[in-house]
Parts: sequence; structure tokens; C-alpha cells
Amino acid sequence: MPFSVHMRRAFLTIGVSLLALGAGARAEEASTTDAAEPYRLVRSLQNIQDQVISGDITALDMQRFLLGEIDRRLREASASVFDDTRNVDAALIYAMSGGNPSTLDLLAQRDVSGNFDNRVTSILRRYLNGRGAGAPSSS
Repeated sequence: MPFSVHMRRAFLTIGVSLLALGAGARAEEASTTDAAEPYRLVRSLQNIQDQVISGDITALDMQRFLLGEIDRRLREASASVFDDTRNVDAALIYAMSGGNPSTLDLLAQRDVSGNFDNRVTSILRRYLNGRGAGAPSSS
């Protein structure tokens, strides 16, 4: 039985993502490589979510996997990773793309360099926790 176009795309995406994740494993030996940067993983997540929106239900498993992997990497990332504003943006996009809101809380709490704008993270955290952007800040 021949593979459908969606199945081929899903396998190709999974293969490319696994290559990027493999490069991330090598990054542990040599600190951080470009392939392990959170912004690159979030770009992969956005591509997978585009496939889901296009009706490719085979991409749902990859989406769940990438959300978990991004969460783990953000939580384990050194503070210097967020000196690159693309990675700060990636953390915010991750949270808005179905990621774990408590990860954003953790990153904002750990931020001593001022990389995360407290106004943005505070409003986003309230929104993601169901309190709406207009609710008075408790932080």
C-alpha cells in the first residue's frame, strides 16, 4: 500500500526533527549548538502545527513530542541561552502554542538578566491561566 502525501510529509518532518534533536544531544557535549536552540525547535513546532491545521492528523503525535521536548529544553537551558532574544520569543511562542504555562513562570522567575519583559510575561501568564489580560496583576 503506497504512502499518502501526508504520510510522506509526516515521516520527512519526523526525520528532520530527529536529526535536529540528535544534534541537540551532541550539544550537551559542546555546550549549545545552533540546532538545539529553543527558537529552532519552536520553528519546527510551528511547521508541525501548520500540518495539523491542514488536516494532517498524523502530525499530532509529533506535535505532542515536540511540546514535551521544548518544555524539557527550556527548563534545562542556562540563563545565557536567553541572551538571544530569539530564544526569549520562542519561550513566549511555546507558551502560546499549547506549551506548559508553568514553564514560562519558571523562566520568568529565574530571569536575573532582564531578558523577559515582566509586563509581557505577566499578562501572558494571566491569560494562559484563564484570568484574562485585563485582570489586575498579582505579581
